[in-house]
Amino acid sequence: MLLSCFTTSTSFSLTLAVLTLLFLCPLTRSHALWTYNVTWPDGNVTSFAFPRASHGDCLYDKETDVLTCTRNHGYQSVINTWTYDPELILYVSVRCLAPIPRLQLSSPTCLCKQRKNSPPLPSKVKGGSQKGNESSSKEGFDFCQLQQLSDGLLEDLEELQVLDLSHNLLQRLRSEAFRHLPELRVLSLKDNPHLHALPEALTCELKSLEVLDVSHLPLQIFPAGAFHCGVNSSHVPSLRWLDASNSRINAMPDHSLWNLGSLQFLNLSDNFLQHLPPHPLLGAISLTALDISRNFLSSLPSDFCEVDSKLRTLLMRENRFESLRLESLEDCGSLVELDVSKNVISVLYGPPARLPLLLRLRLSHNRLQTLTTPLVTDNNSLNKLDLSGNQLKNIGNAVMDNLSTLETLSLDGNALNELSVNLSCVFKQLANLKVLNLSNNLFQAISEADFSGLTSLQILDLSGNHISQVAFGLGSSLWQLRVLNLSGNLLTSVFPAAFAPLENLRELYISSNLLHHVHHFQLPASLLTFDLSHNFLHVAPVVDQGVPKLKDLHLAWNAISSLEDNALGDLRSLESLDLSHNNLTSISPSSFQNLLRLRALSLTHNKLALNDSSVGQVFSVLRQLQQLNLSNNHMTDIRPLFQLSTLLALLELDLSFNPIGQIAYRLNPLNITRHLQHLLLRGCGLQEVSAEAFSGLIYLRTVSLQENLLSHFPLFHAHPGVTFHLHGNPVACSCHMSWLTLTTVEKWGQTISTSDYDVRACRVAPRNFLRPVRDLQSRDFLCVAKSCPGNCTCYSQNETGNTPDVVFCQASSSTLKDLPSSARVVSFEGSILQKVDAIGGRNQSEMNIQELYLNGSGVSELSNNVFVSLSRLLTLDLGNNRLTELPPSLLAPLHNLTSLSLSHNQLTSLPDGLLSESLQLRVIDLSHNLLTTLTTGVTRSLRGMADLRVVRLGNNSWRCECDNAELYHWLKENAWLVPDRPDVLCAEDSGSDVAGRPVLSLNDNVFLCGERQRR
Repeated sequence: MLLSCFTTSTSFSLTLAVLTLLFLCPLTRSHALWTYNVTWPDGNVTSFAFPRASHGDCLYDKETDVLTCTRNHGYQSVINTWTYDPELILYVSVRCLAPIPRLQLSSPTCLCKQRKNSPPLPSKVKGGSQKGNESSSKEGFDFCQLQQLSDGLLEDLEELQVLDLSHNLLQRLRSEAFRHLPELRVLSLKDNPHLHALPEALTCELKSLEVLDVSHLPLQIFPAGAFHCGVNSSHVPSLRWLDASNSRINAMPDHSLWNLGSLQFLNLSDNFLQHLPPHPLLGAISLTALDISRNFLSSLPSDFCEVDSKLRTLLMRENRFESLRLESLEDCGSLVELDVSKNVISVLYGPPARLPLLLRLRLSHNRLQTLTTPLVTDNNSLNKLDLSGNQLKNIGNAVMDNLSTLETLSLDGNALNELSVNLSCVFKQLANLKVLNLSNNLFQAISEADFSGLTSLQILDLSGNHISQVAFGLGSSLWQLRVLNLSGNLLTSVFPAAFAPLENLRELYISSNLLHHVHHFQLPASLLTFDLSHNFLHVAPVVDQGVPKLKDLHLAWNAISSLEDNALGDLRSLESLDLSHNNLTSISPSSFQNLLRLRALSLTHNKLALNDSSVGQVFSVLRQLQQLNLSNNHMTDIRPLFQLSTLLALLELDLSFNPIGQIAYRLNPLNITRHLQHLLLRGCGLQEVSAEAFSGLIYLRTVSLQENLLSHFPLFHAHPGVTFHLHGNPVACSCHMSWLTLTTVEKWGQTISTSDYDVRACRVAPRNFLRPVRDLQSRDFLCVAKSCPGNCTCYSQNETGNTPDVVFCQASSSTLKDLPSSARVVSFEGSILQKVDAIGGRNQSEMNIQELYLNGSGVSELSNNVFVSLSRLLTLDLGNNRLTELPPSLLAPLHNLTSLSLSHNQLTSLPDGLLSESLQLRVIDLSHNLLTTLTTGVTRSLRGMADLRVVRLGNNSWRCECDNAELYHWLKENAWLVPDRPDVLCAEDSGSDVAGRPVLSLNDNVFLCGERQRR
């Protein structure tokens, strides 16, 4: 039975005995869709999408009495949120070991409840009333996965279309479990690490099944029996998509696919196959795509493809093929794509293959050194040939003569050079070639004749070679060339008219060469992008002649030190200019005077100051500029930038990592309407920012102030909705910053949301510990108080500082009697106190102290009435002292104490009644002492503490003998309260058989005394 988020007008009374499926969904996302995606080899995706109300993700197995739900449901949802409506469920997903997004780590993600170790689940009826016994605790819930499917588990799901049981611990399946699913189209059993086999005739019970995912299973043998329905069966499986990848398959019986006449895609990648059977595809008459990549195959059977094979895609990458005879695949006459990349092929032998429909052939990343004969016959349709990443040194002149339809050729990452291969002869018949990649080879020179036959070429990549110069002209045959990449060569000079004949060239890349000087280029008028970055230019090149359409100019990472008058010429169409990472110290006022359409300008990582009035002249014409990056320069005063009346279209301004120091002024003093939306001021050494700094910038959306030196900052007078990023500053949580704890603040005549201030952590007095702001309260924001006892530092919540709230002393015991009455937190950590008789204030019988820290203060003795005036105390830390014993009534006055630390002392025992008046304690730390036993009175007090959450007992000298049975039995009953229980060990003098062992590892006999122990 199923439960969904839909409610009906009929009332149902459900009992645990008949409950078989829960459906849980948050009401806030009731209109969302659950989808199951199937990806085909060509990249197309088939999505099975269902409304959330038709999706279930909890199963209850009445035979094993186990309820399993995905972890995104809390306890209350599991026991309270469900209604009965099985006919609406179309998609069930119980994926319990799914990888965590982004981390890609497998982790239990299911919530399971078993009756054997927890109270029974409630039954629920219409209207929310509950029937039966209900447990309000979370005990009994644990992380677990499905281990089996009972035969009747899914019997009421006749409309179910998708069943996702991946990432579980299923061990054995019976086909009977699926016999009541006539509409099931998708079944996923992926990643069940203990499922070694599929049930016989599985698909015979699932007459509508189209998609089966059995990947990431320990199958070893291809599950052919799951698809065989017997000789007397009239049912033919309708399976179209079968994924058995990553399933450790090392054997495939012959005729495995005989009964899969509808199968279109088979994925057998990432297995251990060394051989294929003689007729691996026999019977799969509809198969169009086969992936056998990442196996251990070194050859294919002679009858690999059957007559009239429809196989269009064959992927065999990353196997162990050492040679390949393409002719052997001629029976695969419908092949459109063949991928044998990333093998160890060193030889292609045999005559040209007759594969008339083949469009894409990938032979990349093998060990080919020579190609001497054509790959396919004349009657071919080859469109893309990838020979990259081999060791090619020689290509025969006739190898590509019959590839007249080829449009893309990849020869990058080989060892070709102009002496070993005659490019003009190899390419002479490639009149339709549009993309040629010769990058990362060993060419030292190129000539006009090399590409004379490539009249359709549009993209030519020659990057990463050893070309040292480009001589006059690249040939009139390249008149259709759109993109030319010469980056990463050894160019020291370029003939001015070298690129002039390329009249349709759009993009030219000459970055990462050795160019020191560039004279006037005669560039094609069609050029849109020109990249000269990563060279050694000292002067900006004049590139304006004949390039009226140039939009992008990249001059970054050169050695340009200045821009003279009209340095960039008349580039009136330029939209993006990158001058970053140069040595610019000055810019002439007329440098940009003709860049009227410039939208993005990067000047980052230079040595510009721009602190005077010349700034106005430099940027005066850039009225369409939208992005300006001036980060990592030498600017100290940014006011001139904001006094301009021209940069009104600017949307983003980056001034990060300039030595600005402070902004004690309004950035828009003239209230000019600016469209600035994003202002970056990261790492500017800012110690002060005026509250009025951003007023008047009405379109502002984000201000980045990260990684500065701001210890305090005000609420900024800015337009509502501006986000201020402030993390990475040494923010102090002083009383001036207490507004961070509020949700909204009324100021400047508007309601300011403090969530607009991205402050993740700040340092809290007195110890200056870094704490998350979200964990703080207003009382944690402190300023130094004006009045304070000697040798102490006091802090107050208000700015006047007249009433200290926190007192932090490094003083003698006399100061303990002279504390201010308003003190809430008192610390003497690090003092030398020795004996402490009393703690209080002058003429005060009752103190306000709630937290007292005497840890690490050399205390060796405490008087019986030392805390008599501290009835409001909540936290007491006496750790790291020299205490050997405690007065019996030491804690009696502390009726509100919730946290007590006595760790790292020299206590050998605790007085019997020490904790009898402290039953409200939540945390007790007794670790790192010399304690040998817990008395009956102490354990009785521990049992009476209803709110107790943590008790630390490790690193003591516990006696594991019969007189210490109280300790043993309390530990057994309350082990969950003792986080350091592995360190609760038996003392060395407890006997050789138990010495050094954890107390909880012993049995009861160790703690029996006398006659009982002998029995």
